[in-house]
Amino acid sequence: MDKQREPLEQAKVVIGSGLASWESFSKDERYSTFDTGLRNLDKVDWVPPEYQSHLEEAKQQLRNGSVETLAEYERKSALRIALGELKKIEWEPPSDEKSV
Repeated sequence: MDKQREPLEQAKVVIGSGLASWESFSKDERYSTFDTGLRNLDKVDWVPPEYQSHLEEAKQQLRNGSVETLAEYERKSALRIALGELKKIEWEPPSDEKSV
């Protein structure tokens, strides 16, 4: 996996796992999903400009979803929206290898 994409892909895995395991997760594990996902996204140095809004929306959803006063369905919905936004970010970083 390319180093530029690694934190983005890790965030997708964390959020996807959180959604899949939501019902069996404790309250702390659910919050950890938001925190870990956001920490991974904060490590993303760059995405093409056309994908920047998706990255920012995913971060905002994770911040919103971690608010304690939200109902459980609202938290789960925030994870679902964040993952949907991240799935829209599809690009391959330029290769360091030159074609011959």
